[in-house]
Amino acid sequence: MNRGERRALWHYRLRGYRIVGVNVRAGRNELDLIVRRGRVLLFVEVKERRGSGFGGALAAVDREKRRRVRRAAHAWLAR
Repeated sequence: MNRGERRALWHYRLRGYRIVGVNVRAGRNELDLIVRRGRVLLFVEVKERRGSGFGGALAAVDREKRRRVRRAAHAWLAR
């Protein structure tokens, strides 16, 4: 687990989420975090940026990355 994932984990934990999984392999992909609070289940992709030289974190999660996260989430839910 890298620094960004640890920070995201604490972010969700402090807001009442239970950590279901960290760096979970699902199919051929990986889910950085799986968290749950009540009936809400979140699949979290973590992108850490130390500066703006490579763009923001949102720009790093392109259409292909979102597709991979969805595919991994479906694989995890199907097991």
